[in-house]
Order: sequence, then structure tokens, then C-alpha cells
Amino acid sequence: MRKTWNRLEQWLLAHDPARLADLRPPARAGQLADLEATLSLALPHELAESLRRHDGQARKGPGLFGKMAYSGCLAIATDWAALTRLANDGDFNDLPNAPDNGIASAWWHAGWIPFAANGAGDHLCIDTAPTRGGQVGQIITFEHDHPRRRLVASSLGAWLEAAVQKAVR
Repeated sequence: MRKTWNRLEQWLLAHDPARLADLRPPARAGQLADLEATLSLALPHELAESLRRHDGQARKGPGLFGKMAYSGCLAIATDWAALTRLANDGDFNDLPNAPDNGIASAWWHAGWIPFAANGAGDHLCIDTAPTRGGQVGQIITFEHDHPRRRLVASSLGAWLEAAVQKAVR
């Protein structure tokens, strides 16, 4: 993760310094602990490492990853809590869902950690509760108005590496 973040930061410094400046300082230990308490689980190592590098974006400009902004501890906790509350209240019970193989058949699952968001209700999530055929840590999509849940990468590290390769082309 460190090498990938280094490459991304160097590319941003040369090609998009405003986006680099939008990255927040590292998350503090207390922020990470608060996030873990909200999620009721230990943060996946790659996410914790990324948040220790940058606690998301200030969101004063475009998203770090195209239309998706990199979420910090507070944004992750807020988005996760809102979606989990809606799911627990039954708001999603009658909605269809169409997950790829290895992803829970649910509109929202509390085992999904939303680490990137477009501000319109769509997220990229780390899946900590995959079904048979999936793997813990896989990256999936959550679209607020579409039942499809797609697998987009095997891990946060693989996803970030692909995003950096796309950016530097």
C-alpha cells in the first residue's frame, strides 16, 4: 500500500496538485478506534493503513478516484451507520438485489465498509462478510438506486493499484 500511495502522491504532485492538497492528514489512533467501535469490527489492514496515510479527502474538489471521493473515518462511520440503520429498520426489505457471486444477497449488509463515495448515495465498499465464492476484503459496488452489487477487485490494495495505474496513463 505504501508504494502505491507514494506513486499516486507523486503523480498528483506533478499533474493535479489541487487534488493532492485535498487529501486530509493521517487519521489519529482515536479516530481509527472510534470507527472500529462504530463498525463493531477491526478495520481491514489495508484500510487502516490507508487511513493512517490520509484520513480521506476534504472534498473541496473532485473525487480522488474519478467520481468517487476517498472517505475518511467520520464519513465512513456516518455512511455505514445510516445505511445499517435503514437496513435494520426494514427500509430495504422489499427491494430486489442482484449480487455477483460471492457477495451477500442484500440491498445493504453491515459487513460492507464504504471507503469511497460519489456524494449521491453510491459507494465502493470493502466486503468483510462475503458468501461462498467470495473473499474477505474484496471490493464491491453499492449503488443506491440499482440492485446490482458488483465485484470490482480482490482487495483494497489491488483496487488502489488499478486506480493508480489508470490515473498515471
